[in-house]
Amino acid sequence: MCILTWDDVKEYLKDKNNAVLLGNGFSMSYQMPNFNQAEIIKEMPSLKDMQNIVNIEKCIKDTVALIRDDETKTTIPKNIIEEWIAEKLRQEFIKTLFNRIPQSLRDVEDGYNTNKIKQYKKFFSYFNQVFTLNYDPLIYWMFLTFMNYGEQDFLNLIYLKENIEHMEINTKEYKDKYKEIEKITNKCQNNVKKNFIENYICQKNDNYSIKIFYKDSEISSDSISNANYLSKKVYEKIYDSLSCIKEEDSKDVYDEKQNIDNCINKSIDTKTNELKANRDEFHINLNDGFINKKWNINNINNQNLYFLHGAMHIFESGDTTCKIQSDDEGKMLDNVEKAWNKNYKSLVVLEGNAGDKINRIESSNYLKACFDKFQTISGNLVTMGVAFENSDNHIIDAIYSNVNIKDIYIGGYTEDEIRNKMMPKFKENKKVKYFITKDLFKY
Repeated sequence: MCILTWDDVKEYLKDKNNAVLLGNGFSMSYQMPNFNQAEIIKEMPSLKDMQNIVNIEKCIKDTVALIRDDETKTTIPKNIIEEWIAEKLRQEFIKTLFNRIPQSLRDVEDGYNTNKIKQYKKFFSYFNQVFTLNYDPLIYWMFLTFMNYGEQDFLNLIYLKENIEHMEINTKEYKDKYKEIEKITNKCQNNVKKNFIENYICQKNDNYSIKIFYKDSEISSDSISNANYLSKKVYEKIYDSLSCIKEEDSKDVYDEKQNIDNCINKSIDTKTNELKANRDEFHINLNDGFINKKWNINNINNQNLYFLHGAMHIFESGDTTCKIQSDDEGKMLDNVEKAWNKNYKSLVVLEGNAGDKINRIESSNYLKACFDKFQTISGNLVTMGVAFENSDNHIIDAIYSNVNIKDIYIGGYTEDEIRNKMMPKFKENKKVKYFITKDLFKY
């Protein structure tokens, strides 16, 4: 059988009705050491002295089997011991993974390799649905990075302006579109402001100062350059204060406000022109189904990012599924750690066999809805970084049973991996083709 390259596969994905399934190999492609499961296990407190343990799911499976087969009598039911140990290993693995996450993921605003990220953005531009088996928030972080400055709003603005050019000015349709353009323009301005104002004011350094009062006494006055721990709200407050000044009140302050607005409008124009010139690369959108941090099943048909086995930033409380994200209290990963300290447990599927994984999935509204979507996808399916171990047989069964899938492109790191691990799993499926992923994200 001929094994394809990614360039070959891209030619078959031009109809845009494509889904991708990601496994641990995807995270490792971004940064191998940090997401390598064998290396994570070595740092787990309970397993650090163990030899030759490279798969946490198999480890949990074997541990539970040992307890189940042990004839030693105990006052505690074995099923409780099994669940306690399995849960301990699950959470320990997730927390160890957390500690190894690259610094670039800890804050979207941190430095990262732009050329490297661009390769991933090009990859995801081929898919309208993304499914992942990974527990780390890498894919979520990437999508936030892709969407920096609200690119989807800019795209919507471009399309609306292009459409309105062909409408009669005095028609209701034109007026409705014009109102929509005004609304989205305002959103674009706000997106730019959030990222621009802080940088602009910081560059002015000593031209701005922060004063602190206690009752009627000024107890501190410091330049922006020397003031620490200022939130975005402070910078937005400065901008709002400038907006209240009229030219007759203070021409210097008024001119400063005008200068900021001019810079914002230029930034919008630059971003719009950039997107126009490269619109095929800039249609990435993120909808993980969460609204105001809570997952809503009514949004499932608009959702395009699915964590099939959960993730460290997703938590469940009864029937409510929530995600941890950045807020005024801290960055996303900082807030995840705070949740753990309050005894919240990440929603993750780390059972050692496919049957137990299905049972865990069925017990969660979020996981079940995501898996149901995976079972009913249509068009082409691409996999990247999925090892297809026996514990993933439920994924293989879902692929086999879905008659709506057009073609399946299974990615393997090397030809040997494809022939020895992937082909035996899919040898009876005539829709399957294989491709090498080793050089997919070279930059």
